[in-house]
Amino acid sequence: MFGYAWLGAQQRDESATLHSEMNAYEGLADAIAAIITPAGSAKAPLIRGLLDFLTYRALRLAGKLSPEQANTELIATLHPLIVAGAD
Repeated sequence: MFGYAWLGAQQRDESATLHSEMNAYEGLADAIAAIITPAGSAKAPLIRGLLDFLTYRALRLAGKLSPEQANTELIATLHPLIVAGAD
């Protein structure tokens, strides 16, 4: 979902439909963050930020990671944040 979101984000002001779809994407990321973030976790903003398409883009471009590597690294980073709060 990340790669397409970045392309859409660049063009969202050009189309009301695309703008609406990007809002829906952001809403989806918000919902995922709400589901996976342990209740009362102070890490909620960090978890949401890690799910943002700009984080993925930075990993791909600045970090020079492949899509698979970026996904693996995001999961590895998110996992302890999610599990630690569940204890």
